[in-house]
Amino acid sequence: MHIGPFYRRDLDLSRDFGGMAIDERGSSDEGCRIPIWKHVLDALLLLVSFPVIIPCMVLVALWIALVSRGPVMVRQERIGRNRRCFPMYRFRTTKIGVSDATEQRHFGDLVRAGSPLLKLDLVRDARLIPGGRLLRASGLDELPQIINILWGDMSWVGPRPCLPSELCYFTAIQRRRFEVLPGLTGLFQIKGRGLSTFVEMNAMDASYVRHCSPWLDLKILFHTPGVLMRQVLGVMKNSGLGEATRIGEPE
Repeated sequence: MHIGPFYRRDLDLSRDFGGMAIDERGSSDEGCRIPIWKHVLDALLLLVSFPVIIPCMVLVALWIALVSRGPVMVRQERIGRNRRCFPMYRFRTTKIGVSDATEQRHFGDLVRAGSPLLKLDLVRDARLIPGGRLLRASGLDELPQIINILWGDMSWVGPRPCLPSELCYFTAIQRRRFEVLPGLTGLFQIKGRGLSTFVEMNAMDASYVRHCSPWLDLKILFHTPGVLMRQVLGVMKNSGLGEATRIGEPE
């Protein structure tokens, strides 16, 4: 089973992403400081969740290794707090050699049209491996991001980290989302995923930045499992498990 080079944190930060500057070092002195309660809550949640998360990660990794050749984990360049570029980890749910260009064009088209941000994997995406839609809908593909939480790149709750190619769509006001740590879940994930536009998503992120508190984080975490369950049931109802290729077929 090939895990992949997920331990490497060196990234190419010399490129231009949509004409917007990226802070390579991401100084912790910029913007709003991360409150102590945020670090404490993240650490406590890691300790409590490890006995459940680790076995789940092993099972997901074994499934990916069974149905698809290649590494079970991948890393993606994402933009975090203070517009710092960092490597975000996730389980691989797409076939080897496929391009992200289709997904990036899809996102850009939705932003320009002011349409709800419906992700390709929640409709029909031929790039996904068997079981890939369920892994994404359930959030199991995001479990490796506990590595990012351990390193301080992310938190359990916060705006989702955007791709470098998406930076050009954010206005100066909308960039307030970069004042806080990105998270595994957030207001947009529990209230507007697949229903809200890009502008509405940023309004939710700005609201989180203004009202961030331990109680809000706990409330979001409490509602997240129910949202994920509804997404899984929706995927199973709409298309079942008969997606992508059969086990053993070449990709």
